[in-house]
Amino acid sequence: MVDLMAGIERGEYALQDAERLKLLSIKNIGSRTVKVPFGRFEVIGIQHQAQNSSRVTTLWCAEELGFLPVIIEQHRKGKRKMRALLTSYTPL
Repeated sequence: MVDLMAGIERGEYALQDAERLKLLSIKNIGSRTVKVPFGRFEVIGIQHQAQNSSRVTTLWCAEELGFLPVIIEQHRKGKRKMRALLTSYTPL
C-alpha cells in the first residue's frame, strides 16, 4: 500500500515465512471498477506469487481508500480457492 501511494512499482518483495525468507514476484495486472458490499471502487490489481508455488494471490486495491485491498483472491492451479470482500471500513 505504501509503495502504491508513492507510485513505486517493484517486481519482487521478500517475505519472512516462519524460519525462511520467501521471494514473491509482483505484477500489476491493471485497473477496473469493482463492486463489493462496502461500495463501488476503481481499483488496481496486484498479483504476487512465491517462487516454485502454484498459488497466486490477487489484491484489488482502491486508491481512494489509500490502496486498501477491497478484494483479495487466491488461486491454486488456476482454480479460485479463496475470495474476501470488504464489507466495512472505518479509517483511524
